[in-house]
Amino acid sequence: MVATKDKMNIHEHHRSRLRAKFLKDADVLEEHEALEILLYSSQKRVNTNPIARRLIQKFGSIAGVFDAEYESLLEVEGIGEQSATLLKLQALLCRMYMVDKQEVDQKIRLTPQNAGSYIVSHFYGYTKEVFKLFCLRADCSVICAETLSTGTMDSVAVYPREVIQKALDTKAVYVILAHNHPNGTMVASQSDIEMTKELERALAFVQVRLIDHVIVSGNQYISLANHYHVFERE
Repeated sequence: MVATKDKMNIHEHHRSRLRAKFLKDADVLEEHEALEILLYSSQKRVNTNPIARRLIQKFGSIAGVFDAEYESLLEVEGIGEQSATLLKLQALLCRMYMVDKQEVDQKIRLTPQNAGSYIVSHFYGYTKEVFKLFCLRADCSVICAETLSTGTMDSVAVYPREVIQKALDTKAVYVILAHNHPNGTMVASQSDIEMTKELERALAFVQVRLIDHVIVSGNQYISLANHYHVFERE
């Protein structure tokens, strides 16, 4: 019993020192140390340092850990359901945080020149393709950002009827389409281009103008309006 108690004291002293380091200057923490502190919430009586190091070793970075599939996290020694859930929650919280920070700025106006940098944060942490619709007022300010469908690693279904209905419901004057490529490709497929043209024509019938389609991959993006010139009413 004495040996167990001494071991627990060592862990607690280490945790106290690491917390103090974080509170004094969070920027000096290494990636595995930040993960180590995060795991305190789900690992009350365990040394989380080697677990955090194994996570970084397996997935390569903090982003890799947060983007990892739930089942892949469970494969790491020391990670159970509670810890895997905690880690998966971080990507969602980061996305919510970045989107909320942007929503504070009510003066933002989206155009093909600046839409990509605004839209990227709305896709943080997704490991499957997601299709989103951004509805804009006449001055190009954002009315809403809606997730219309979620697909697989390399495809997502798009339903023109839903796009049109959402644009009408919000009284949008302009809309921007966006979806992500989790596999890392920064190239619009032929189906992406054809779907964009089809939606542009469909929206024109209800007097809503499609001004861009942004494809996101990680922290990068490509604009079909700027790079592919697919729009008939540019």
